[in-house]
This record gives sequence, C-alpha cells and structure tokens, in this order.
Amino acid sequence: MKSDQNKENYKGKNKQLNQRKTKKEHQKQKIDTVFLTAFVYNELIKQERKP
Repeated sequence: MKSDQNKENYKGKNKQLNQRKTKKEHQKQKIDTVFLTAFVYNELIKQERKP
C-alpha cells in the first residue's frame, strides 16, 4: 500500500513540476514578446526621425 501512495505522490509532484515549467515558459514568451515589440517600436521611431 505504501508503494501505491508513493506512486500517487510522485505523479502529483511530477504534475506540479510540469505545470510550473509550462507557466514559466509562457511567462518567458510574454517577456520576449514585450521586448520584441519595444525593439520594433524603437526602430520605427528611429525611421521617422531620419531627415
């Protein structure tokens, strides 16, 4: 019985870990999108300021 509990505990911990990894990856993608947007915006501003 303890073996079954250990398996369930492992599955639960593994699921939590995978959820955290997924959340972290989504946060990284959002940050990358913000930086890319800012970069493109700055490039557009530079183009408008050229004589």
